[in-house]
Amino acid sequence: VVPALGFSSLQSRLIPHPFAVEAQPRATMAEEQPSSPVARDKATWQKHTDQTMMKSRKQIRDMLSRCRDNEIAEAANKAEAQEFAQGQALAAKKQVMVKAEHHEKIIDTSYTCIKEIEDASTQMEDSAVKLKHERFYGFAALQVCARRLDLREKRPSAETFADALGDALNHEKTLLEAARSEIFNLEKEAKKIIDDLGAMRTYLSADTGERRLEMAHDSSSLKIVLLPDLPKKKAGAKGEGAEGAEGAAAEGGRLRARGASVE
Repeated sequence: VVPALGFSSLQSRLIPHPFAVEAQPRATMAEEQPSSPVARDKATWQKHTDQTMMKSRKQIRDMLSRCRDNEIAEAANKAEAQEFAQGQALAAKKQVMVKAEHHEKIIDTSYTCIKEIEDASTQMEDSAVKLKHERFYGFAALQVCARRLDLREKRPSAETFADALGDALNHEKTLLEAARSEIFNLEKEAKKIIDDLGAMRTYLSADTGERRLEMAHDSSSLKIVLLPDLPKKKAGAKGEGAEGAEGAAAEGGRLRARGASVE
């Protein structure tokens, strides 16, 4: 006789449970059935997302690389531009210095010529004054000679004859008139020389002024123009406005604290 407990356990071993028999075919059917549309869409979406992310990373990497290359090129261009500007500034400075040296030489020569012109004008003016005095002296002698000849013409008819004194007076008058005419010509020449010297001095002075003005303009072109600072009045107004805003905020905080304490 088999015990009941032993028989039931043996029966359970020999005869499988109906639910266990059905579970195995379901698992096999699940494995054999194809994937559902949701799973296929999810896999496709995941694949598409991975590809898009990979493409995006590649584009970002390309963009960063291009930006880096652009920054390097910009830095190189900036350095070249600065070097070119510095070279131009040095060339302009050298040109200005050479021109200034040339102007300085001409100005020094002009200054020496102006001093010599002033000395020559002074001497010529003194000579012109001396010529004028000599002309006055000669005119007085000519007046005396002419007066003596007039007095000799008033002699009686018996005494009107040519003698050595009359010949000497006529010769003296001729000499004095010739000397007076020559002095007049010399005075005109002296005046012309003085006018020419004055015109030359004026030209040299104007040329010196123009050269100095050109030198100052060239020097100012090399200086750096700085931007003017902001007016202090506006800065003070801004400061006062900020202080007023801070004071209003502090007063509002005190009023809020007082209201909370009252409540």
